[in-house]
Amino acid sequence: MREAEKTAPQPTARTRAQYWLQAVRPFSFTASITPMLLGAALAYYNQRIGIVGQIQWFLLPLILACGLLYHAGSNLISDYFDYKHGVDAADTKGSSGVLVQGLLESAQVYRAGLLMLALGTLLGIAFVVSRGIFAAVLGGIGLLGGYFYCGGPKGYKYIALGDLFVGMLFGPLMVFGTYYCLTGSTEVMFIFLVSLPIGFLVVGILHANNTRDIVNDRRANSYTVAGLIGFRVSRLYYAVLVILAYVSVFGFVTTDLLPLGSLLVLVTLKPAIDTLRNVLASTGPDDARLANADEASAQLHLGFGLTLIVGTVASSLFV
Repeated sequence: MREAEKTAPQPTARTRAQYWLQAVRPFSFTASITPMLLGAALAYYNQRIGIVGQIQWFLLPLILACGLLYHAGSNLISDYFDYKHGVDAADTKGSSGVLVQGLLESAQVYRAGLLMLALGTLLGIAFVVSRGIFAAVLGGIGLLGGYFYCGGPKGYKYIALGDLFVGMLFGPLMVFGTYYCLTGSTEVMFIFLVSLPIGFLVVGILHANNTRDIVNDRRANSYTVAGLIGFRVSRLYYAVLVILAYVSVFGFVTTDLLPLGSLLVLVTLKPAIDTLRNVLASTGPDDARLANADEASAQLHLGFGLTLIVGTVASSLFV
């Protein structure tokens, strides 16, 4: 047992609840809520233009609950393994901090993570009943992706696969999973393409965090894309991710994959440019301009996602 756990304070019921809230990191949930709502918006728009038929809207609250349980469970499992492998320490950022601060015991956090994933899986039975075995396949991918991000002998986060899989899980998989469960339609290629902008920006959140943590990750033998390509190239890679998000939306509008209203994302260009300037101007992982780049990236992801959703739904009113 780590020393922090031996000396953990004895919390009251209220502070313990606060510790658990801190552990699940609800501020991060916008990364999963946004793609699920985008999937619903695309379903609504495609119904309005006659591509899909009846939508089972009563499933949407269950979809959101399932996605959030998987996200919360993954956060807890990640905290446990990052702490266990020494990736999280007193001088690192990015985790909830409940383990390095000795607020909760690591075994408790791990069990709670498993419970969250189990509850999400139980809710997923409703989608299997409604849509069939393919819904179970999609849910299984989400479950395994959430656990093995850090879980198992060697989570894929530690071998520089986090960007790829997180981009897919919080981009195409969540958007398509929502779209499929609501409509029963398997327009895989369409959803894959139009969810890429959201995927690019969620990778941007992760990459901003990993760029700041290059030194700490190397110390813990954790290999990320940022660590492999180095700080200077990482700044350019981040810029490419943000630029691609906007360029791809414009391209999808011109090819009629997204409605004209999707260009509402352009109102988020100002914060995007501000964040890009800070990242590109930073001179090292410890540069103050990089300290909150992951938070700024998350806000950009949320703003971009909400305007894309609103623009898509608004477009349906004119068809």
